[in-house]
Amino acid sequence: MGLHRPDKYNAIIPICEAIPDGAVSDELIEGVKDLPMYFVWSDDDTTVDPATHEIPTVERLKAAGATSTLAPRARSARYSSAKRRS
Repeated sequence: MGLHRPDKYNAIIPICEAIPDGAVSDELIEGVKDLPMYFVWSDDDTTVDPATHEIPTVERLKAAGATSTLAPRARSARYSSAKRRS
């Protein structure tokens, strides 16, 4: 939702973002690059592959200049099943 309506949000926190990077246009990247963002995914996710979803989107955001004076805005947290707790 934040991707399509960045004017309605103060921050975006995609958790297991299921939008393939190929479906995210350059215009959408430009529209959200100035919002604080924190992406969360698991490297071993077999349903939503981060290599084709979150990781390239985060890289495109960084390339578009997604930054903050305090910290990078396009940040991420990666998890693997070995480090997760039930």
